[in-house]
Amino acid sequence: MPQVRTEGPAHANIMLVGEAPGADEAASGHNFVGHDGRILNSLLKQTPIVREACLISSVCRDQPPGNNIAFFFEDKKMTRPKPLLQKYIDMLKEDILQYKPNIVVGLGRTALFALTGQTSISAFRGYIMESTLVPGTKCICTYHPGKVDHEWRLHFPTIMDLRKAFVNSDTPILPKDNRVLQASPSKREFIQFLQYLYYDFKDPVTLGIVTGK
Repeated sequence: MPQVRTEGPAHANIMLVGEAPGADEAASGHNFVGHDGRILNSLLKQTPIVREACLISSVCRDQPPGNNIAFFFEDKKMTRPKPLLQKYIDMLKEDILQYKPNIVVGLGRTALFALTGQTSISAFRGYIMESTLVPGTKCICTYHPGKVDHEWRLHFPTIMDLRKAFVNSDTPILPKDNRVLQASPSKREFIQFLQYLYYDFKDPVTLGIVTGK
């Protein structure tokens, strides 16, 4: 069976990276042409991303036995890739360096691992990050279409992640993080900050509140 490979316009702004081919992909040699591909198409239709304008790739170039991605790892936690998987990851690196997309979108845990070295897709999805595989490359990861198909609650956050990817696809420049951490502010300082946001600050605001017991 033919290996899947990176496909799409050479000057695409967005590269979509899946995990591994399934039976349909392995038989055809093309990425996301089976059931998961139809789910991906459905997700993309709810965003400004046009599939035909994207590069589409996969971390693994061959279907694992039993469709079990763990086959490519040495350990049960899937943190130590086998030599074959490392070869595939190196191939993905070469493709990113060749095509230089503005942003790489990792679909699923294996893509997150290959692109960033992280292992928790639920903890890192939706973040604009610098790839550790190709330093200087902007990436964002989200749930795999197959995961979304099995857990409908992931549908909306995945769409929002893809929309975020599109917004950040116009330039390869990584956004600067200008946040300043002020630990344990007093009640007065907190109220003054809220007043500043309400009366004087004119840009959009994202608010995250962390509480502890």
